[in-house]
Amino acid sequence: LSPAARGDLECDLLARLSRLAGRVLFAEFSLLRQRRQGGFALLFSPGHGQIPDDLYREFTTRLRGERLLEFLAEYPALARLLALTTLFWTEEHAEMLARLATDWPDITGFFPDRRPGDEIASVEPSLSDPHNHGRTVCVLTFASGWKLVYKPRDLGVEVAFSRLLAWLNDRRAPVPFRPIQMLNRATHGWVEHFGAAPCADVSGARRFHERAGALLCLLYVLDATDCHHGNVLAHDDHPMLIDLETLLHPFRGPESVPAGFGANLRAQ
Repeated sequence: LSPAARGDLECDLLARLSRLAGRVLFAEFSLLRQRRQGGFALLFSPGHGQIPDDLYREFTTRLRGERLLEFLAEYPALARLLALTTLFWTEEHAEMLARLATDWPDITGFFPDRRPGDEIASVEPSLSDPHNHGRTVCVLTFASGWKLVYKPRDLGVEVAFSRLLAWLNDRRAPVPFRPIQMLNRATHGWVEHFGAAPCADVSGARRFHERAGALLCLLYVLDATDCHHGNVLAHDDHPMLIDLETLLHPFRGPESVPAGFGANLRAQ
């Protein structure tokens, strides 16, 4: 990890802890303001709504010093959440780096566009909903500029879907798809990175919407859910599905089977 990459991870931890403690800290600071300024002064002072710099500095300085233990003892549930979040965050990223070191020989052979440059220049963490003690998807950018996506879960369903797209292409589907390259390791996986990019021209936009319709039909047949805008990336004239956790969505029983093509397909 480069110093910048370490900074990315530290900022991620800070953001997670801030989401947990932000409201409590704001309540504590509001009480301090009320004690020091009084309710009448807060409402009718010329700087109503503004936070005095000296008061804010005093609050944060005390919180970084002798007030911290007192604060955590006053809010033990929050203290436990902060400690567990820090522990899980440490385990998550240590696990990711260990897996990267173990899988590196296979990664270098699997992704043909990989370029030299082993140092991780930057990290984009927390790119998905947290699962399994807060583990999330992240993007690693190496010194060469090459990017790799890490997913802390089994990619079996996504690999199967990518193979299905390649199978359709081999059989000359009316609209060709772009399969995503991914290396599955059962407990986790590595996925090629591609960024959002606009269509080059009007004909590209037309192809994009044709592919979107074809994908919609395919997802209907496969009982997919959760394919909202956050899980679809527009890459030139290809709508790319980047999260397929809910492909082959289970149904509860015969009463929940929709009428039409999907029901007929199941009956066959």
